[in-house]
Amino acid sequence: MAHGGHLMKHFSVDEKNMNINSKQFGFYFVVALAMLVVLVVLGKDTFNRKIESTVAKVNEAPPTDNTNLTSIQSIDTMKDGIDESASVKNIASYITPEYLETNWENEFGCAAFRVPKTYQCKHPELGANSYEEAIWMFENGYPSESELSFMEALSDNDLLTLAKQKHWLANLLLAQRAAEKSDSAGAGARYFRRSLMQRISPYTYRKWADTLVENANAKSSTWAYEKAAERLQIAKLLGDYQAGKELYKLYYEDWGGGDLDINVVSSINESAYLFLSRYFGTIQDNWPVSPRPVGRG
Repeated sequence: MAHGGHLMKHFSVDEKNMNINSKQFGFYFVVALAMLVVLVVLGKDTFNRKIESTVAKVNEAPPTDNTNLTSIQSIDTMKDGIDESASVKNIASYITPEYLETNWENEFGCAAFRVPKTYQCKHPELGANSYEEAIWMFENGYPSESELSFMEALSDNDLLTLAKQKHWLANLLLAQRAAEKSDSAGAGARYFRRSLMQRISPYTYRKWADTLVENANAKSSTWAYEKAAERLQIAKLLGDYQAGKELYKLYYEDWGGGDLDINVVSSINESAYLFLSRYFGTIQDNWPVSPRPVGRG
């Protein structure tokens, strides 16, 4: 009986422990279930907020583009309080073939057909005589009037910031400013080369030639005229007939009075041809060059 009593006592203790464990398990199960419910509710609420936010964004009205670049005043307004590089990108994206259909004279035509006839253009190199010619300039690296006017108004430091971002026109303008400070052969030449590394353009070669001629002196005139002629010949080979006109003026008015040695002219032509052949990696017949349209379309 003693043994039996001890066994019954053991069973009663185990039963008691089982009851305690069962109660603990039930408590923990209820707590876990409550936490699960809370997590589900919170997750659903977060999901709903994301859905509501997405729907709100979809239903938002599209941003209104108030940028109007048809005048220099609008560019000045856009420039205030805005990052310069962002403004430049806005201008560049604004000028499109569709926009030029009604604005080509203002952007690339130097207002060529305005009266009076004596109207002096701020940028005479932007002298398209037709929409077709303006499109050629647009596609061959000429800046628009809006872009050029905006960039010219920037300080040297602003241009340097853009030049570091490899903006071709910023480098070109820095080259011209260096030349105005009598450094056309040093910093000027470096900036011109950097500009051409970003974009090869007859416009850049024409401006480089113009800078060389304007800054030529008695000691360097022969060298400057020869280098200017090479650059104009390159621009001419890139399809720009206006460069050909400037080259003729250089040969017959500015340099030698039309009495240049034929060997000098041949050397200049050969140098320009070899440069572009190496650049394009093929003979002239295969160059991706189109001639600039002449006259009104």
